[in-house]
Amino acid sequence: MSDPATPPPKPPAAETKPSKLKALGVKAGIAIGLALLFFLVGLFVARAPVGELRERAENAETSLALMQDHQYMTEAAMLLYRTALDLDARNFGTANDRLDQVASVLEQVGAGGSEFESLRSSVAAMDINVAQDLAGQRSTVLGFASALQEIMPSVEESIVTADTLAEL
Repeated sequence: MSDPATPPPKPPAAETKPSKLKALGVKAGIAIGLALLFFLVGLFVARAPVGELRERAENAETSLALMQDHQYMTEAAMLLYRTALDLDARNFGTANDRLDQVASVLEQVGAGGSEFESLRSSVAAMDINVAQDLAGQRSTVLGFASALQEIMPSVEESIVTADTLAEL
């Protein structure tokens, strides 16, 4: 029989190292596999909102452009009315300066149809003269303002158009 005081024999050292290395390799492989899996899941999940956010940003830019055009047209209408007031006060130089301002403001409008282009060129071509009939010149300026008011979409229409674009 064996002596109870003697310890059992130890396995050789070469047998323990490969099993530890094998376990470590399996753990590293699982960790790399999980990391790759989480990366791919995150990549596919994160791509969905990006397209939607791009679309919303484009719609916001369209809405901003419509609102800026509305603001430019409103400013031009106000300047046309001020031009009529300047004509009534016999301030011909100031009236001509205001017409130049109207033309430059209308140049900043990005959208517009043939009616708007016709109005823009008519305003740019008009020159107020002292010797001519004031009533006719005043009537022409107020006609420009009236035509601009008819062409100009309301703020609500601009917003609805942008929202309609967002729904498409």
